[in-house]
Amino acid sequence: MIELQNLIRRDFMKNKWVLFVLIFALAAFFRLYKLDSVPPGLHIDELPFGYNAYSILTTGKDEFGVKMPMVLRAYDDFRPALLSYLIIPFIKLFGLNILSIRLPNVILSLISIYALYELTYLFVLLASEKTKTKLLKEKAKYIALSTIFLFAISPWNIYLSRIAIDTNVSFSLFLFGLLFLFKFLNSKLTKHLLFSLLFLFATFFSYNGIKLFLPEFLIATFFVFYKPLTLKKINITLLISFIVIISMFYLLVNKNSNGLMRLNSINYVAQSRDYIQNTTSKRIVYDDQNKDIIGSIFDNRRLSWIPYLATNYFVNINPSWLYTDDGTHYTYRIPGVGLFNFFEISILVAGLFFIIKSIKTKFLVFIFLWIGVSIIPAALTTDAPNASRIYQLLPPLLMIEGYGAYGILGWLGNLQNSQIKALLYSSFCLVLLISILWLYHSYFTLLPYEKSSTYNYGASSAMIYAKESAGKYKNIIVSRNGNLNFSYMYFLFFNKYNPGKYISSGGTKSGGFLVDHKIEKYLFTNPGLVFKNVSQKFDTPLDYKTNKQTLYVVDASDLPVDETAKRKYLDKFKTLRVFNLLNGDPAIYALTGKN
Repeated sequence: MIELQNLIRRDFMKNKWVLFVLIFALAAFFRLYKLDSVPPGLHIDELPFGYNAYSILTTGKDEFGVKMPMVLRAYDDFRPALLSYLIIPFIKLFGLNILSIRLPNVILSLISIYALYELTYLFVLLASEKTKTKLLKEKAKYIALSTIFLFAISPWNIYLSRIAIDTNVSFSLFLFGLLFLFKFLNSKLTKHLLFSLLFLFATFFSYNGIKLFLPEFLIATFFVFYKPLTLKKINITLLISFIVIISMFYLLVNKNSNGLMRLNSINYVAQSRDYIQNTTSKRIVYDDQNKDIIGSIFDNRRLSWIPYLATNYFVNINPSWLYTDDGTHYTYRIPGVGLFNFFEISILVAGLFFIIKSIKTKFLVFIFLWIGVSIIPAALTTDAPNASRIYQLLPPLLMIEGYGAYGILGWLGNLQNSQIKALLYSSFCLVLLISILWLYHSYFTLLPYEKSSTYNYGASSAMIYAKESAGKYKNIIVSRNGNLNFSYMYFLFFNKYNPGKYISSGGTKSGGFLVDHKIEKYLFTNPGLVFKNVSQKFDTPLDYKTNKQTLYVVDASDLPVDETAKRKYLDKFKTLRVFNLLNGDPAIYALTGKN
């Protein structure tokens, strides 16, 4: 029996690109297969990037009428516009649809495979205590290939790369910035340092959350790797840094960009201030009554933040959340799996053992600082743990797992008993195969079934139906609740509403929550059709009577919860269409008056 390790070394490692291409093909399958239908529908965060790209392409302005914006106002959360500009060529080629707005992120993810491979390869070479021998280079290739294989089947990256959100853009830019930094550390060439800085600082203009990570990461990296920088290179570095930081600062504080608004709206300290101050005030009073000097020190409102922030920090590295479906925090997660495949936790533990044992202290410090700093954005903001805000944590953990996979395979290869070796190799391959099949099932079967409401499935069909039926009605009332959250944007996107016409009629006035929108005869509002106390008579929507001249497109949440009351309510209308979720639950109703 030919040993697996020898087979790989003899047949594949003569040309590493053969294995690289196979891994790339696996990654491409998981990221491209059914891209236009899984996830089903569009998430509300995908819509602004898509429609504003369409608007900029056709008019040079966004939905608010701002010419060539660097920041999209969107839902009044002011997000960087870079992703919209990346989407524009795909809309030009394929039109405005789900596929065209999701393709850029998929392509960035696939390109990132190369960046992660080269980054891991250089990291192993530079971090090794040994000289750069042929054997070390082969080891670096093994570890790099293991790392990108785990990246190819990463539930975390698969999920975030298949939707049109800006998190994945910053992730890819960051990886390339880090790659060029390690190229500089390896070659000492100034051009690599310049490319690194340009990529790293470009991330500031791609995603708001990265602004809470990158400054600390760059400071930590500088103190770990400052020695290769000559005075000339330090001056160049500082000059570029100064220019980009000033630009970033301008975007943050400029009143027209409102760059700080999104960060302020998710600021954990600001959101929790009243609760913590009230709690500490009561504790201080109690401490004073009991003459508890120690308590008066620790219950001080300035110190009381520490345990809260610590909890918010460490919850993001809870193994049950990272490696299993813990039943909570479903945002950006595939049902049935964690952010990592379950089997990877054993590889991570092995990897920690191998890197502590085999790499230079400086690089060990670097990778742990990288991990530690990656969690800061989620620790300082609400809704922790948060897969999007700690996304920069993925590469270092995968690199550690790459070491672990290499170490485990090496240990198996050194076993003397061929039967035990064959059994362990077979078990390893079986676990891997089952994990990949389970990932496929979880993403392409369970996710559409369980998460169609997350992507407001049915909103696209309902908005197209409303447009097609417009000639029959004088007024069209569309809910902005539940599956019709930000329904005006679904209407604009899926009907490919003319951006020039929309802007000339006033465009979007405000993208805030609970804001009404008026487009021609369509009013996107809270329809006011719900019984106030289930058994009481219902309110008529605004000033409109429930008659045949009005079409109502309402969410299931607009109807009474009680089934009897719901039937009584629906009896007052003629039900034209019901748009269901993929699990069969009614999501949206198209109604009109009977008289």
